[in-house]
Amino acid sequence: EDSGKGAVYIYNGDNGPDSKGVQKSPSQVLKAEDFQVPSRNITGLGYSLSGGLDMDFNGYPDLAAGSLSDSIVIFQARPVVNIIGKISTSSKQIVVSEDPEEMKLNISICLKYSALTASFDESVEVNCTVKLDTERLVTDLLPRVSFSTTDASVAAQSIQMTLFSQSRNKNKCKKLTAFLKKEIQDKLSPIKIDLSFNTTNVLPKRKRRQATTTPPIPTPIMNAAITNMATTEISFAKECGDDDVCKSSLSLAAYYQVYRDETWSDLKKNDEGIPVLKLGTEQQIGMVIDVENPPPGEDAHQASLDIQLPDVLQYRSIEKLGGSASDPHCDTTNETFISCSLANPFKAQRDLQFRLKLSKNKNIYQATNFTIKLQLHTTSLQPGHDEIRDFLVIVQVEAQLKIIGYPSKPQIRFGGAVVGESAVKQPADAGTVHTHSYEVTNTGTGPAEKVKIEIMWPQNIINGKWLFYLLEASVRKDDGNCTLPDTVNPLKLKYTASSRKKRETDDDKPPVPKQSAKVSESSYKELNCSSANCIKFECWLGTINRGDVRYIDLHAVLWNSTFLEEYEGVNLIQVQSAARVSIDQKNVKFSNLSKLDFSVATDVLSEVLIPPKQEVKWWIILVASVAGVLLLVCLVLILWKCGFFKRREFGDYQKARRHKQASRKADDRETLY
Repeated sequence: EDSGKGAVYIYNGDNGPDSKGVQKSPSQVLKAEDFQVPSRNITGLGYSLSGGLDMDFNGYPDLAAGSLSDSIVIFQARPVVNIIGKISTSSKQIVVSEDPEEMKLNISICLKYSALTASFDESVEVNCTVKLDTERLVTDLLPRVSFSTTDASVAAQSIQMTLFSQSRNKNKCKKLTAFLKKEIQDKLSPIKIDLSFNTTNVLPKRKRRQATTTPPIPTPIMNAAITNMATTEISFAKECGDDDVCKSSLSLAAYYQVYRDETWSDLKKNDEGIPVLKLGTEQQIGMVIDVENPPPGEDAHQASLDIQLPDVLQYRSIEKLGGSASDPHCDTTNETFISCSLANPFKAQRDLQFRLKLSKNKNIYQATNFTIKLQLHTTSLQPGHDEIRDFLVIVQVEAQLKIIGYPSKPQIRFGGAVVGESAVKQPADAGTVHTHSYEVTNTGTGPAEKVKIEIMWPQNIINGKWLFYLLEASVRKDDGNCTLPDTVNPLKLKYTASSRKKRETDDDKPPVPKQSAKVSESSYKELNCSSANCIKFECWLGTINRGDVRYIDLHAVLWNSTFLEEYEGVNLIQVQSAARVSIDQKNVKFSNLSKLDFSVATDVLSEVLIPPKQEVKWWIILVASVAGVLLLVCLVLILWKCGFFKRREFGDYQKARRHKQASRKADDRETLY
């Protein structure tokens, strides 16, 4: 500690009840390195000591310290003084007012000293420093009071005072004026004012001319055992009961709203009591916040509310509701964090209700839910008031999509000769090229994201033969893409707009009936995914804005040979593809006006037709039935008129029988003779 050059440690006596003669810690440490001069290198300072001698004849004993370098250092003693300081204000409480005169703070500081020796009876120069609102200065907060009317940061002032000689036994006082800020937030904690003071090495002005006298007038030094500070504090006037401790009872409630058609409405809740936000025609999202301080709560000082928004929302403004006592003032550090000052103080039995207006960004359409966090703050006593409250809302995207479809050729004919698969080099070799097209329209009120369409395509019949051989699937204008399975177009046939035979240009004309040599039991057959083998694939359409349309084209070949081999004699085969539109998001709910499924049919007609059965019209059957009944009635009448229905008596029948028998016997006798 003494750098090897020596030092002198001075210990004061201790007259306390547990005193052992001297204090444990030195009051002064005099190091040799502090007294080095270029001509001398002092080492071993303190090798010898000699005290009690007044070397400078000023009436105070000095100390001589020897060393190992043939040098002596004389430490001259100075008078020790005890300075007592006091600081006070003109009032004990601050009443916040609009009157500038009432916002002044009068500060008074008073000092006086006493010396350990009665022989010292001189004026003493003291440097004083007054600091305002010191507890806030320590925490780097702006003080609530200042020595300047223009600069609120001027919270310290230094002054020099000349104390009266101790024989006068009189305080030396000085008055200072400080100014309270106009808008003070912290009215609960008192303003603490500190005074610090210390002696100087300068004589009073009237004594400085005697400094060269012999013996010289010594400058005093403060007693280190006595504090050189004084403090006072002043509190704000508040309505906080007899104990002057404000005990608030703030409560918080909040609920979500949406703004549609110039009207704010509350969100409906699901079965679990959680509000559900259906994205659609809403122009703004809002949250109504209600803060109360009901009985028996006292004033809540520095009442504030922190609001943490999710990244799918941005703060826009606030709107005061009802007859709230005060207006909240909200500041934002960014778009998702808002700090609102509610009132200072927030009076007892008061209520504050306001609406937080928010806007959404595009990321909200991907969210399934979000949470707004609210946290109340107050400097009043209220345990648990700063608990973070989470307000959850479930997000549903209300989409409205419609899908329709149509074939490029409503009717296609098959016929001619069977062509083997190996002979097919281009689409036209296999049959007629045709297209099923689907349109997906966003008829909703907002954009629909991650839209996809699932296609069910009749690729083969049950035995595996080609039905509608798919060439390619595409989304027009590159507004999407289709992912086809590997089983599609194994022959690598390429679709072109010219992949048409001349015969196909006449497909839209009605077929010419011909008598078929072979008649089928049925002249109609329907082929869909229930009666044929379908392949399934998806086309991604991305984001469809409101009112936009996406077009999907499916180009295929009617495999002529399959129809010739499997459906000879069938007049009409209807082949259907199917599509379903969906959105790849869990939070999407389609409106009742959506149309999500559609089927496109192509009628395939045989060139050799079976004459269709003539259908008898119902009225002809009715007329024929009535005519038959009338004819039967007439026949019965005629027979009745002719006696056909006349009934003979039993006696006549017996007479006729006997007559017949007699005639038969007569004939037998003639035969004998």
